[in-house]
Amino acid sequence: MINGQPNLFKIMNTNRIIKLGIFISILVIGIFVSIGIVKSKKPIPKAKNSIPELYFKSQIVKNEKINYKLNYDGRVSSGQQISLSAEVTGVIKRGDVNFKEGTSFRKNDVLLKIEDDMIQASLNSLKSSFLTKLSTILPDIEIDYESEYEKWDKFFNSVQLNKKMPKIPEFNSKKERIFMAANDILRQYYEIVQKEISLGKHKIIAKFNGAISQCNSQVGSVASPGSKLATIIRTDKLEVEVAVKIADVKKLKRNLVCQVLDDLGNSYDARINRIANYVDTETQMVNVYVQIDGAKLYEGEYVKVDFPVESEFEICQLPREAINSKNKLNIIESNKIKELEIEVIHHGDDYCLVKGLTNDQIVVVESMTNYNKSSIIKPTYDNKSN
Repeated sequence: MINGQPNLFKIMNTNRIIKLGIFISILVIGIFVSIGIVKSKKPIPKAKNSIPELYFKSQIVKNEKINYKLNYDGRVSSGQQISLSAEVTGVIKRGDVNFKEGTSFRKNDVLLKIEDDMIQASLNSLKSSFLTKLSTILPDIEIDYESEYEKWDKFFNSVQLNKKMPKIPEFNSKKERIFMAANDILRQYYEIVQKEISLGKHKIIAKFNGAISQCNSQVGSVASPGSKLATIIRTDKLEVEVAVKIADVKKLKRNLVCQVLDDLGNSYDARINRIANYVDTETQMVNVYVQIDGAKLYEGEYVKVDFPVESEFEICQLPREAINSKNKLNIIESNKIKELEIEVIHHGDDYCLVKGLTNDQIVVVESMTNYNKSSIIKPTYDNKSN
């Protein structure tokens, strides 16, 4: 004590020591408690190195003979195109149809006439002279060739001015033939036949159903031998010219039945009429000509042609996505990817027909860009691919 009072310095030191001791005690107790808690917890096991699993849409290979179609575009053309030329001289007259471009006609229609009044009159004159001559010798035939009289009398009655000359009777003996020749019957008969042929050239008659595609003359103008009158096309028999790849044309043959489809969805039965035996130097394709009968198509119209083909060996159909540009695809073996090169037999719109796979192989049918090669690969299937 100083002057009867406690020593303040000693009291302050004592308080500090007490506080320090309490702090140290709390710290020590906290450390022991923490150690106890840590020891009471179970050790967390270390994570093992896991391998990721990847799933890809796949298809199981099933090889079989497959019927498929080769799809090509073609252009319709007339099965027959003819240029009409005049063989005689005369004024052109209208026939059974309007002689203009675009006019349709039927078989046996008279397309046009060329004035024939003079030749018709000349023909009738020849027939009259022939009948006169034949009538004068019929009595001699009845006496000298009694067995032949009936056929010559029938022939005489069948000759008419407005009808085609009937066929001359056959000679049954050399004597009969000499008799007819000596009386000028043969010469007169064949002169009439020749005149009838010339008369027939004054009418141009359609030999098929068709249309006039080009008209070079018109009714009222004068035709001369060799002058071009018109161009006609056949419309009841059409052709489609199809440029086919060399590899595909080897699968086709003449008379193969195929299908032609127009833009309206109409389908027509057709057949291969002929196949060119050379390659077009510009397209490097082979022209195949398909014939259609009775189709409602127009010359120049573009159509689609489907050629049916059956595979010669067993193949597999896969989506186009399964095959890359190098004709390779991916299969799954032991949960790993293996790349295989295959032969593409045919490319469809959304599928390919391939050769070179084994039954039950698993083919990945979707893109596999940027996948981890160490991953475990597993297939997934849908109803179409399984």
